[in-house]
Amino acid sequence: MLYRLALMYVYFALLVGGRRLAKGPRRPTWSRRFETVMELVHWMAARWVGLKPEQIREEMARLTHPPSRERKRVAIAEVRVREIPGVWITPKSGKDLPVILYLHGGAYVLCSVETHLDLMARLALASRARVLGIDYRLAPEHSFPAQLDDALAVYRWLLSRGENPRRIVVAGDSAGGGLALATLLALRDAGDPLPAGAVLISPWVDLEARDESLERNFGDDLVGVFADSLLSFATSYAGGESLSHPLISPIHADHTGLPPLLVQVGDAEILHDQVLRLVEKTRAAGVETRLDVGQDMVHVWHAFARLLPEARQAIQRAGSFVRERTAAGLDQ
Repeated sequence: MLYRLALMYVYFALLVGGRRLAKGPRRPTWSRRFETVMELVHWMAARWVGLKPEQIREEMARLTHPPSRERKRVAIAEVRVREIPGVWITPKSGKDLPVILYLHGGAYVLCSVETHLDLMARLALASRARVLGIDYRLAPEHSFPAQLDDALAVYRWLLSRGENPRRIVVAGDSAGGGLALATLLALRDAGDPLPAGAVLISPWVDLEARDESLERNFGDDLVGVFADSLLSFATSYAGGESLSHPLISPIHADHTGLPPLLVQVGDAEILHDQVLRLVEKTRAAGVETRLDVGQDMVHVWHAFARLLPEARQAIQRAGSFVRERTAAGLDQ
């Protein structure tokens, strides 16, 4: 598999090189290397379209690469929280660190803490925080509210072991970003202590939306080839519930009383427009919301931190937000 990918990378590098000579870069800020990787990712994803989720998971599991330098600077320990598997990712230097509860993306049907280890390690270092990533249950085997129940159970477990909520931030990317927002809403409605804030990376918050950016960025965004599959994934996740349910598509919720949010989205994403709508709604509800837009960046560009300085910079900005929000909890 890896040998074939290497051959395809060479093929796309030649293709991209010729195209850039004739027409310039596909996006103004894209390097030749990154544009080649985007072509390779699109090629791989196109092969997965139409497969069952469990088949795509098997394909993804075959894609391995050496740990980054960042992963070597953290300690990774498996954990099981009320039967929910996960990992603690802790910087090897520092003490009395805050906690990030991290919810991975994957359209509620794909991915795991394993696929997101590098991103979580980088976020732990940038935030100077312990990251608890969890393998919440996935659809179609488990539909809503199983994923939300798992996130709530782990957050409440953190409180039960004495963690200060003002020293906790909930974070997530893509579907995990939507789940992070739904977690805040459910905690607020249940009267639980709220965390210090949340980091929403390319959050999927409107599962039935067909915004103009879906068509505009279809060819550039790395998940563009899955655009026609999103409704199927969403329906699988929702089970028998409406896609407009405020805890399934949290853009439709009342956001009053939520803690501060950092929302990051790329302007090359198919989800770009719905994320901007979310920011408008949270701000209208009085929620302190920072919008961080990555120029020419694709869905969860943070995952390409090995290649992209823009990805590393976005993770650093997320880390600064976590440090700022949790610093106040030191005296509480």
